Amino acid sequence: MSALTRRDWFTVAAIVCVALALRVWGLTFGMPLFSNYYVRPDESLIVEPALRLGQDPRFFFYPALMAWITGVAAATWRVATSLVTSPPDLTTYFLIARVTSAVCGALAVWPTYDVALKWSNRAGAITAASLLALSPLAVRESHYGVTDTLLMLCNAMVLRSAASLDGASRRSPSRRACAARSGSPPGRP
Repeated sequence: MSALTRRDWFTVAAIVCVALALRVWGLTFGMPLFSNYYVRPDESLIVEPALRLGQDPRFFFYPALMAWITGVAAATWRVATSLVTSPPDLTTYFLIARVTSAVCGALAVWPTYDVALKWSNRAGAITAASLLALSPLAVRESHYGVTDTLLMLCNAMVLRSAASLDGASRRSPSRRACAARSGSPPGRP
């Protein structure tokens, strides 16, 4: 990827901040705990294995990365607050999962900008990043502690890596390896 100028960096940082603000606003919707099972029942499928971090999760229907990230964040929260307050209730863990999801959703704006900058121009990159930051579906899904926004972030990062290979030398080993795996001749992109 091309190096970002100071102006580009501030522009993308502002778009990410707007995206985070939209995703954090109203994050406590549906709290306290008893309503979570009716508002977004999938959240409990992330939070419950997260509370059993390092043990047998007894749940293998969802990818484990979101539960692990939420579990590490919850354990960090428990350690940080144990000296000051009483142990948090389950509602706090649902909120930790939602914050994790909101941060992942906002961070997905950055690789989106990079990919659009690689394949378009600065105006196209700002448009793509802004559309993702303001997209109602992306904002809504970031309000819930589920795997969707983490997967979106991972997909955006993979696409960014693929876009960086697009600019690689035709003779580079990584380019030849990718061409060999895809079945295309090494001289073609």
